[in-house]
Amino acid sequence: MFRIFELNKNGSRNEILPIDGLYTVHELGSYQLEYHQIMTSSSIFFIEDECINYKHIKENTSNSIVTTPNRFFEDYFGFAKISINNESFQFNILGEKFDLSEIQEIIMFLYEKDHSTLNTFISKSSTGASKIYDGKEYVYSSKYLNLISHTLNSFEQLFSTFKSIPHTVVRKEFAITNYSNEVGDYKSIEWLFQNLDTIDFDPSYKNHPDGMSIGTNYGVVDKVGVERNISSFNNYENGIILGAFEYVRLVLSEIEDLVRFEISKNIGGSEEPSLHYVDFRDLKVVPFIKFLSTIEDLKRRSEKINAQYISIFRGAKPINKFPKLSPVFQKFRHYQRAFLAIRDLKVSKYDLVGEIQLLNVRKLSQLYELFNLHCIIDCFDKLLLNGGFEKEMVVAEDSGQIEYIAYTNSQTKAQARVFYAPKISESSVDLDLVLIGRVQVVGTYCCPDFVIETSANGKIKYAIFDAKYSKIGNVLGKYLSPSIQKYIIDLGIRNAPYQKPDYLVLLHPDSTDNESDLIYNTNHFPQIGTIISKPSNYIKLFELARSIVKNLI
Repeated sequence: MFRIFELNKNGSRNEILPIDGLYTVHELGSYQLEYHQIMTSSSIFFIEDECINYKHIKENTSNSIVTTPNRFFEDYFGFAKISINNESFQFNILGEKFDLSEIQEIIMFLYEKDHSTLNTFISKSSTGASKIYDGKEYVYSSKYLNLISHTLNSFEQLFSTFKSIPHTVVRKEFAITNYSNEVGDYKSIEWLFQNLDTIDFDPSYKNHPDGMSIGTNYGVVDKVGVERNISSFNNYENGIILGAFEYVRLVLSEIEDLVRFEISKNIGGSEEPSLHYVDFRDLKVVPFIKFLSTIEDLKRRSEKINAQYISIFRGAKPINKFPKLSPVFQKFRHYQRAFLAIRDLKVSKYDLVGEIQLLNVRKLSQLYELFNLHCIIDCFDKLLLNGGFEKEMVVAEDSGQIEYIAYTNSQTKAQARVFYAPKISESSVDLDLVLIGRVQVVGTYCCPDFVIETSANGKIKYAIFDAKYSKIGNVLGKYLSPSIQKYIIDLGIRNAPYQKPDYLVLLHPDSTDNESDLIYNTNHFPQIGTIISKPSNYIKLFELARSIVKNLI
């Protein structure tokens, strides 16, 4: 039997009971876990795939495991599971309260920068017992939208060729033209008899060289209807091409309607909003917002390209049907490419409501780390790439995770490297940062979120950034002192016994921070401080990056 208790400030405890198989807990709450069974084959608690440290086990017998009170869910957010003795228990972890729009902005930022990396943060517990979900959760796959984008790209590339070599067919057209002796046939005579009011009758035309007698009247013909051959754009192939844009418009409108419905349905996932915590179910709307943005872009592009083709195929009527391989589609290369693009689009079966895992950030702090990584890369791109520096990204072969990004000036040999989660030990390989003190970390290394190394004129300098997705009170009260111990006191620079990293900065999203430096004299190092970093505000991060690389430019 599994039980979990929340510890209150007055020392009392409340048992958390599951609702529809789901335990709801708070990220920063203190909890005690208990598991009682006649016989246990395993005495290890796992949260997702991480085991609870043995130092938190208070009682461990053959039929009972009890922990000490602890913040076991700190840094988790959303669905997760606790496992022990081959049993699993589902949890919904409410995260520390920030403005929900800021969390959405971070996720949207990462969608734009590197959509695939979000998969790293999907919890294994995002799929679970059907009791946990009210029905099934659906989201729209972006694959079909990518296919539409690819089709539009094809038509953009083919436009100049279609403009130069459009296919036309010879058609008979009956038109009104100026009369001459050479113009006309039997259909023209029929037209004249049906349109006698167009003939100018007057007795004076009796001897006119162009006069004609009709009964006892004489007249002159000025206009006449004739049938002639014309080159017409109104043919099957051009109609199929224009019909493809009509098809895209209809499909995008259908998807947009359904997406807007899902957005309206999913706003406000938690029934009783908390003043201090946020429910990850409120974030379900984020992917839908992304798809809406993509759909709007595709609609604008499609309308623009459609107008361009309408200007070529004057008079052609759209044919929104599955294309047939006509001789023209076979013979002309640009028509052949258009046919294949339209066919591929129409044979693809888009899944408007595909069942997926719920968006569930496994560790919000890791997501915040990734956001800051891309912010730092953006800063260095803007500062260095237009100044003669070349950029190189080194990625781990096994995990695909970025190891570092190097910016090198081939002329001056100046270099800046941005390391992501490097392991710093007594014998660091890639860095000259080394452990020199008593470091209270697992193993024989420490692992800051970001290390920035600059080297110019034989001098190497370091800056250490650590991302903390937390309120400024927690950053200063809980994280600052251990960070100074780990990254300033216990670190040194190889062959430079009197040198320390120049900067230690804790990045966080709390707008209430005044961002004051803890070292007030800017002529002395290390500089230690906190900086606000979120999608709408990372100006000071950019300014600090400028200070760090000023000796390279």
